[in-house]
Amino acid sequence: MKQLLLKATLLFVLTVNFAFAQQIDSVQINEMKKVQWLTGKWKGDGWIMFGPGQKHPFSQTETISSKLNGILLTIEGLGINHKSDEGKPKIAHQAFAVLSYDSKNQKFKMRAYKSDGAFVDADAEIDENGNFIWGFNHPYAGEIRFTIKQNEKGQWHETGEVSRDKGKTWFQNFEMILNKIE
Repeated sequence: MKQLLLKATLLFVLTVNFAFAQQIDSVQINEMKKVQWLTGKWKGDGWIMFGPGQKHPFSQTETISSKLNGILLTIEGLGINHKSDEGKPKIAHQAFAVLSYDSKNQKFKMRAYKSDGAFVDADAEIDENGNFIWGFNHPYAGEIRFTIKQNEKGQWHETGEVSRDKGKTWFQNFEMILNKIE
């Protein structure tokens, strides 16, 4: 009788754990569906500003892959300067990020790595208009945020902004428009 009761208890615990795990996965999957339009390979152009009136144009590719049944997105970006000091194209930006949804805390999280080994843990959200917004606090630049949306042409349109007064005013310092090529 004890053995039967032990087996029944074990079966109950495993069933509850399995059901809870499935619930978390479904929350993650449902939230991640909001950004699945990003999957694929994208290519286009943009500009970044390092100081007033100093726009630097670049070409950009982004490769976005859905992983682990849709609960992760990997994002690999490569930006090439149109012109460098030597007059030849040069890598301007190379990054890799992993985006997921934390169902326990009910928010998106992203860890973004640069080619120099630096990384940032960024908060992300989907706003009421379906825009994907991610950002972080930089010790020298201030608050940084990026807004990605799909425009009326189906393009990836991303803007970047900086705030040095804790989000009261924002200065646009980045923009790119990408077309889906795969």
